[in-house]
Amino acid sequence: MCLCLLLLGCIPPTFGQETPAEWAERLRQTQDASREEQADALRAFSRSEIAREHQSLREAAMGALATQEPEHLRSSVEGIASALEVFARASAPVDTDANEAARRILSEPQFRKADEAPSNWLKRALDSLQPAEREEPEPRQLDLPTPTTVNLQPLFYGIIVVLAIGAGVALFLFARSWTGGRKSGAAKKKRKVGLLEEGEEALRTDEWLARADELERSGRFREAVRCLYLAVLMRLDDAGIVYFDRYQTNWEHLRRIEASNAPDNVGYRRLTQEFDHIWYGERPATSEHCADFRSEYVRLTDALSAGTANVGSKGEGAR
Repeated sequence: MCLCLLLLGCIPPTFGQETPAEWAERLRQTQDASREEQADALRAFSRSEIAREHQSLREAAMGALATQEPEHLRSSVEGIASALEVFARASAPVDTDANEAARRILSEPQFRKADEAPSNWLKRALDSLQPAEREEPEPRQLDLPTPTTVNLQPLFYGIIVVLAIGAGVALFLFARSWTGGRKSGAAKKKRKVGLLEEGEEALRTDEWLARADELERSGRFREAVRCLYLAVLMRLDDAGIVYFDRYQTNWEHLRRIEASNAPDNVGYRRLTQEFDHIWYGERPATSEHCADFRSEYVRLTDALSAGTANVGSKGEGAR
């Protein structure tokens, strides 16, 4: 130990001007030396110009000397030597490869002890090699005026009320139009159908009589009564007294008959009322009803044949 101290005392004055590579080599030589030799080497390095330029390395050396722990001294010597080697390669303009090499060196397990030291010198040494990062300008935020809070609840309820009223009015108008349309359509349909069904053929007088006979034989007295009533109307049409209109009702025909010069010995009103009850009122009919209508038809035919009516002369209600 005395010998080592003697050697250290004989260091020439220019030794402090050694380069990082030379200091790295000197520290490498003491890696396997004794604790005292490693401490002497670190103490000499801490007084060097390189240490003054890199305070983080100097603090690491001083921290190891303060603890005097063999493991701490050895790891500090190895770490400082590795860092000095990196500094030697990075002494020119910053070299990216040298920085990457320093990171690889410092990540090795044998140097983690030094990185965990309280002074954290190795991290600061690595940071000193990094080029200054260019700070990106923060995006400029526009100072937009803060919108004033508006209570939209009354407006919302107002819109709901207006929509509800509008929907009610629209529904009322639609129902009214639909009901009126149904009534109008029903009235038109009823007037359009009249005494004959839609698409039903308007037969001649003798054809209505023949159909009435056939229906009466099969027991369909309601249909037979209808055919006999239509035969009476068609007989008046044949005589040119009252024109038969298939779209008019039985009562409309009656008004025109009563306004014409039709034979007055026929019960047109009674036949019309009886026909209305049986056909439209769906009252059951019998053979007696058929006989009654047939007798009135015969009475009309006899009156026309006897010349009671002025055939060919029409009153105001004939059409």
